[in-house]
Amino acid sequence: MLYPWTKPGWDQLIKRHRDGRMPHALLISGLPGIGKLELTHSLVESLLCQLPDQDGQACGQCKSCLLMAAGTHPDAFSVSLVDDKKQIGINQIRELGTQLVLSSQLQGYRTAIIHPAAAMTHAAANSLLKTLEEPGPDTIILLVTSDPARLPATVRSRCQMVKLPVAEQNQAQQWLQEQGVEQPELALALAQGAPLKAIELSESNLFETRSALFDDFTDLVRGDLSPVKLAANWQKKNDQTLLYLLDSWLSDMVRLKFEQNPSNFSNMDYQQGLQGLAGLIQSRSLFGHLDRVRQALAWQEFSLNRDLLIEDVLIPLAPV
Repeated sequence: MLYPWTKPGWDQLIKRHRDGRMPHALLISGLPGIGKLELTHSLVESLLCQLPDQDGQACGQCKSCLLMAAGTHPDAFSVSLVDDKKQIGINQIRELGTQLVLSSQLQGYRTAIIHPAAAMTHAAANSLLKTLEEPGPDTIILLVTSDPARLPATVRSRCQMVKLPVAEQNQAQQWLQEQGVEQPELALALAQGAPLKAIELSESNLFETRSALFDDFTDLVRGDLSPVKLAANWQKKNDQTLLYLLDSWLSDMVRLKFEQNPSNFSNMDYQQGLQGLAGLIQSRSLFGHLDRVRQALAWQEFSLNRDLLIEDVLIPLAPV
């Protein structure tokens, strides 16, 4: 599925294909909730389609498209997290390599999507290198990740990078309104400009819980609430929602510290409260807190212990 804000990236990829410049490996990155995986699936459908339209999108009616819709296309492979595992293992990548050395059954491309690519173990990433170095004919491997820096440099260097930009604000807000999202401007700001993440956050009772969570955050920074107790109180809440809210509050505090007239302020209704909290934290410490939250956001998908992840973020925020 394509979204309005991914159209420029789509056009770029289709042009490469039509010009005969499609690489054997693509690393598609961007914010969580920007539509990376959806674009990648659409690209695979287009590459395998026998009659794509003028925009390069799959026709949906040819033999290849019908096989894709049924999930039985013999030349389309994918590797992802299985069951409750947090990592993609070496055996999964080895099996993929075995499949990709075979010839195409429909005399077209053979494609493989690896998502989330950053979840590969070190051994799995090393195993993938051989396939990247010696891909089979008409083989395209698509790695999809929100955090390309976590992939080994040896893997990144063998892929062409495609980074999807943040959605244009007005376009994204209009789209969110059409989807029935309440307070689309706030939802988009909290999602760091990623519309699909904004929808996910809005469906997680974000607006109902935000006020109570901000009161907890205020008590924590003032020293009126233990970080361990707060982490325990937050155990049943959505980790992503908590971390995105913390990111937005800390980011706004940084803006209040360093900008006379802050632009792109996410929490206008909390400006006075955030101004007071910003005065309680040293500038250098504030950046450290923000870094920890963003690291937790990057790791939370693969974290084995969610309670410790939240505690590691909250404990440094409490005054000594």
